[in-house]
Amino acid sequence: MIAQFLYYIALFAFGLGLCIAAYSDIKRRRISNKLTLTLALVAIGIVVLSYLMGRFPLSHVWAYFVTGGVVFILCFLMFYFGIMGGGDAKLIPSVALVAGPFYLAEFIVFMALTGGILAVMMLTARRIIPEENHVKYMLDKLPYGVAIAAGGCFILQKMLVLSIKGVGYV
Repeated sequence: MIAQFLYYIALFAFGLGLCIAAYSDIKRRRISNKLTLTLALVAIGIVVLSYLMGRFPLSHVWAYFVTGGVVFILCFLMFYFGIMGGGDAKLIPSVALVAGPFYLAEFIVFMALTGGILAVMMLTARRIIPEENHVKYMLDKLPYGVAIAAGGCFILQKMLVLSIKGVGYV
């Protein structure tokens, strides 16, 4: 019972952290290291609490950690080669850890679709707003943390619904 209460608190904290990351990315185009580290620790807590609640066996716990680790390595490489920003490269693995191997594809698809919509909105704004004001209105960089947070919240609501129904992850 305590594990379930902590699980819901952790889901709420993770969702709140994602919202703060999205807001920070919109306002400053930066996602703080403290926030990404906190989200990573909460993500670990969510996986452990899910196991303690009997939602999946121990072998799935390892699958979740391997998924998070592989995604972290891929994101680090994309950051290293200048494809992705540092905050995004740290935020995506935290969400991937929560999503695990079972919901990773859904997270990536939802994040990509949201990012595409965001990019179209950004391109439209760049056409409307004069070029000399692009930096002033921060139209020079896409705040992809918003898409990551949207994908993460999509996975969180799915986990919450399954938890309320009493269904495991798979």
